Amino acid sequence: MTKAEVLEGNKLIALFMGWTLGKDNYYAHPINRIYVLPPDFRYHNSWGWLMPVVEKIESEILDGEVSVVIDGDNCHIHVINEFDFSVFEYTKIESTWRAIIKFIQWYNTNHS
Repeated sequence: MTKAEVLEGNKLIALFMGWTLGKDNYYAHPINRIYVLPPDFRYHNSWGWLMPVVEKIESEILDGEVSVVIDGDNCHIHVINEFDFSVFEYTKIESTWRAIIKFIQWYNTNHS
């Protein structure tokens, strides 16, 4: 992953998770109003950051018709009759991060 790819992917995930872009490129957390610069997002290398995204996708998006399966180094995201995508060429966390990016891009195009 390049730094630019990580930065753009993490910003996409942050917006999906409800962070808002404020002044001076800081992002504000939707609940506790923590302010973070995009290079400080850790979705790409922290399960503590990434798993809430998986949980949101599975429980809050499209009435629960989404499944995220993480198995070995493979991450598979499936939306009934709409979207099916797997990533397996990377580490477990990078495959999951990349699959989530693809899902959010698809979701923003088709359900926004």
